[in-house]
Amino acid sequence: MNTENSSEKRRGRPRVFAESEATLNLLGIGLDCQTRRGKVNRYYAQLAFTTLIDDGAFEWLVSTPERISIGGSRIRWSILSELRRLMDSAVIREVAAEICGVKPKARAAVLLIRRYRTGQLPAASADGLLAALAKTLDAYVAAHAGVTLESVRRALGELDQAAVRAYEGFDEKGEG
Repeated sequence: MNTENSSEKRRGRPRVFAESEATLNLLGIGLDCQTRRGKVNRYYAQLAFTTLIDDGAFEWLVSTPERISIGGSRIRWSILSELRRLMDSAVIREVAAEICGVKPKARAAVLLIRRYRTGQLPAASADGLLAALAKTLDAYVAAHAGVTLESVRRALGELDQAAVRAYEGFDEKGEG
């Protein structure tokens, strides 16, 4: 890219704040990171960390030093970095609560947060729901000994009844 021509569009992720790498280093942010993006990601993660640290409901994301020292937990920096890009503390807490409830892999959590932030959530479909439920059922059966077809059918029947109760009063578009 020719830096003399200011009309050319800059490539890469736009800078949200103007701190230089030297400033980030002085603040002690991302000292273990080699790139500017790594330092910026750590900066965002630390901001999200301070938003969530006081609430025990978010311990899966921002564990305590005691739990970390005994190897019982860790801080999920990549998820925190994406959460802070949501900017609004209330929204960060809302999305973090959903993520802590599901406990997805980091890549899946980051994708979910980015979709939420950009408004590009996938459309709901019966096939997608069926695939997600089948994956959950497979994982449950693999992790628990003695699951019978009868118990699976009973649980699915109760799930069907719960879905009916949850959607009573909604029209076909899901609006109440």
